Amino acid sequence: MRLGAERSRRVLPMWPVLVIVAIGAGIALLHVLSRGSSIVCTTRRLTGVPCPTCGSTRAVMAMVRGDVSGALAYNPLTVVALACVGVVLGLRVGFGRQVRLEASGREWTLLAAGLLVLLGINWAWVLWRHGML
Repeated sequence: MRLGAERSRRVLPMWPVLVIVAIGAGIALLHVLSRGSSIVCTTRRLTGVPCPTCGSTRAVMAMVRGDVSGALAYNPLTVVALACVGVVLGLRVGFGRQVRLEASGREWTLLAAGLLVLLGINWAWVLWRHGML
């Protein structure tokens, strides 16, 4: 497996930046609109069971406020994912570098399995935080 950052031959299109801004605006809007209800997650609202990404909206809002420890408490996987996306975008926009991961079929399978394990650990954290474990 090889991870590297190579100089991109293409100019970064503007749409990824616009998508990220739109997602941020949507999260902020959800936060404002959900003032009457503390539960934004549709899965949790309908079933009573938090989904693996429960707390992501609050985690993002905490990150926007600069409260990293609060964001980690809400949903650690979201914070790590945002940090990774930030690094990739920073390399691309700031330095014109493209992150590239080369892996064999077996390595991709192991990577996917590892990500599923992390998702399961994160879900256990979310369930524990909501008093369900």
